[in-house]
Amino acid sequence: MNIRFLLAVVGILCNSILLSCGSDLGGGSSEFNSVFLTSNIGESIVESDIAKHKAAPDFCTSTDDISIPAAETVDIDVTSNVYPNNSNAGLLSSVEIKSATISYSPVTSNIPVIPVQYEPLGVTIAPGATATIPITVAKMEIKQSLFNALVCTGTIFSYYVTIKIDALETKTGKTASFEKILTVSFSDWVDK
Repeated sequence: MNIRFLLAVVGILCNSILLSCGSDLGGGSSEFNSVFLTSNIGESIVESDIAKHKAAPDFCTSTDDISIPAAETVDIDVTSNVYPNNSNAGLLSSVEIKSATISYSPVTSNIPVIPVQYEPLGVTIAPGATATIPITVAKMEIKQSLFNALVCTGTIFSYYVTIKIDALETKTGKTASFEKILTVSFSDWVDK
């Protein structure tokens, strides 16, 4: 085998590995110059009720007084971890959690598409600290758009939801993002 070809392949592979350091797809972590973020999501499955039945909580009637319940959120705990070899406190930087982009992929092809949602956050996390960030995954507007198709039907619309969190290291201006994935199912669940 040609040694130049082998060296070129090894060089490309090493470059790919270095460029992918800190890749965040689904992993829930991001790397910065002075800290790295890790995250955990509170729930991986959310059952979102699109209707609150006041008169008859266990079944639908034509005289039932129905309203749309409040939005549902999931909590994401984000921790700013100091690199073990970073002993210079003057070089440490806070990280600002700028925003979340929430994307919905239907589990089956015969359910309505939900547009991408954007949520500004503006949460600053000091080095070594943890913040709990609520992300709205079932807005009232989404429930309203699905209401007529789901109320009193027993039908369930399920979506794979990807939450992409964008962050900024405040001292360096370096940006990074990470993703969390869960399932959200909308239905006219039995009221409790």
